[in-house]
Amino acid sequence: MLLGLIRAYSQFNPPNHRHSIFKFASWNLLHILQFRTIWPDVPCLILIRDPVEVAVSCMKDPPGWLRKIHKKREKILSDQDSAAADEDSCGRMLGDFFDAALKQNDELCHVLDYKNLTPHRVMKIADWFKLPALPPERRPGFDKIFSTYSKDASQQRKFVHDTAQKQDCASPSLRERIDSLARKAYEGLLLRDADVEMASSI
Repeated sequence: MLLGLIRAYSQFNPPNHRHSIFKFASWNLLHILQFRTIWPDVPCLILIRDPVEVAVSCMKDPPGWLRKIHKKREKILSDQDSAAADEDSCGRMLGDFFDAALKQNDELCHVLDYKNLTPHRVMKIADWFKLPALPPERRPGFDKIFSTYSKDASQQRKFVHDTAQKQDCASPSLRERIDSLARKAYEGLLLRDADVEMASSI
């Protein structure tokens, strides 16, 4: 079914386009072994970020997987207990995501940390994916993408790094859960990100 769905979406490519790129949600990492079994020869990139920063975003605007967990227990826990349980669930799920990514260690599956997401790195990764080279006349527009907020369709809002802000917003209890449940796997993935930078194939 999954293979058929991907093939169906790929049919929408214009005739002169030979590549399809699929972006999966974070929880899909739990199924990465299945994806790599179906497409073992297709390059794969896993984008990661410090789990404390991810958790702060999740607690502020819960993704579907966290809302689903919360809903199952909202009638049996107090607000305070529910908030603590959400922090624990978030830490456990992020740990599971990173663990799944860490176990997928084939040579065509690379890792890139959010803090290293630069135009230079993206150009190298595009080359590794064997995507067509970006024409020089389009480079200014490409660079502009990295200076604007990604969710602003008008591309008028300036991009500002929010790493320090998210780190400051993390409660001690949330930080403790993340460090206990997700930090080790994240740091293991960071080592693979360094390997990407040094790899001669990129």
